[in-house]
Formats: sequence, structure tokens, C-alpha cells
Amino acid sequence: MKLKQKDKAILRHEDELAKFLDLGGVKYTDIVDKINAFDWLDIQLANSSEQMAVIVLRLYESFNFKVPAAYSSIVLKAFAHKFNEAIVYLRDAIEETNASYNVEGTTKGFQNDTVNKFYYINYWADKKGIPVNYNEKDQKNRALFNLDTIILSILADKLNAFNTFERNKPKRK
Repeated sequence: MKLKQKDKAILRHEDELAKFLDLGGVKYTDIVDKINAFDWLDIQLANSSEQMAVIVLRLYESFNFKVPAAYSSIVLKAFAHKFNEAIVYLRDAIEETNASYNVEGTTKGFQNDTVNKFYYINYWADKKGIPVNYNEKDQKNRALFNLDTIILSILADKLNAFNTFERNKPKRK
């Protein structure tokens, strides 16, 4: 495959131009849809760019992009940019979920950072009665723990608990 002059110019500046590349309609929200609670755990535990690159590549491969070799680098960089947008979106959603319906003056009780890392996996396994292997590598089994769905379910449970509390609190006379 012979590259055109325009293509060569784009590839010479792929670090700057990758974020503007259209990935066939794939948006950061499509990546969010594929991230599961195990991926989120892996992201939290990743302490090097190499470990993060493994996660990005795993999700990239799940989209089955068909790209000529000359363009594979810029497409992967474009995907990594959208992946970062997806992570920011999820982080914000998690922070908003954690902050929702907080009652002033209440305590969070005992907390353990190690246990908290597994919160979303435990929540979904308990809610759905799914046996869980915390070291799960099979993507088909990991996909059962879609993080976006889990966050929405937590919000729905909190809203239900809040509404139940409001309905049952004593009426002022």
C-alpha cells in the first residue's frame, strides 16, 4: 500500500493528531460500555505505564478494528486518548455516586482500602448471586460485571432507600 503525501504528513505528526481521528464512530462512551469492574480494579492497581498499556490494548482488541499496518500506531493512540476520556467519565460517575444522598453527620463506619478496591465486584456478585473469582482472566466472565451497569444499579438502590426513608419518616404536625 502506497501512502499519499497527506497521509505521510499526518503520520509524521500522529502524537498531536491522533486525538482528532475518527475511529469509525467509536466514542469514549462505547469504551465505557466495555469496561467491567475487573478492568476498573486493574486500572486502580496499575502502577506503571506498561500495566496501563496492557489494559488499553485488551479493550482496543475487543473492538476488532481492521487497520492497515501503516495506520495501526495512530489508531491505537487515538483509542488511548478516548480510553482516557472514558476513565475520567467513570471516575466522575463513581465520585458522584459515592457522594449522592450523603446524610450530614453520619459516619462511614469502618473502612478498609483493600476491601474497598473490590467493592464493585462484591456488590454485583452479591446482588446477582454470581460466584466470583477475583483473579478472573476470562473476558466472557469478566463482562458480566459491566461497571456502568453496576454504577447505575447502585444509584437506583440508593434512590430506592432514600425514597423509602422519606415515605416512612414521621410526619410533622
